[in-house]
Amino acid sequence: MGVNWSTAFIVTKTFDTMIDGLGSGVTFSVYAGFCLIAALFAGNMFSCVGLSFPETKGRSLEAMEKYWQNGEVFDEQEEEAAAAAEPGSDLVW
Repeated sequence: MGVNWSTAFIVTKTFDTMIDGLGSGVTFSVYAGFCLIAALFAGNMFSCVGLSFPETKGRSLEAMEKYWQNGEVFDEQEEEAAAAAEPGSDLVW
């Protein structure tokens, strides 16, 4: 939230000066450039997070704990067998 307020403050303080000095086309191009840079940065951050963390949907807590503590990879067959053995695993939410 602080970043949003900070950038809004910067835009508010610089907008009139930039319009008067550079014109509206250049001013809006500068702001559009900053938006493009922010979008590329955000997209890069999200892809890095997606590559850094494994998918845990449908995994048991024990399997995730094993993965994070020991670095063991998820065993699909072991997970399916454990899920089938749990009572109530056939329930759909």
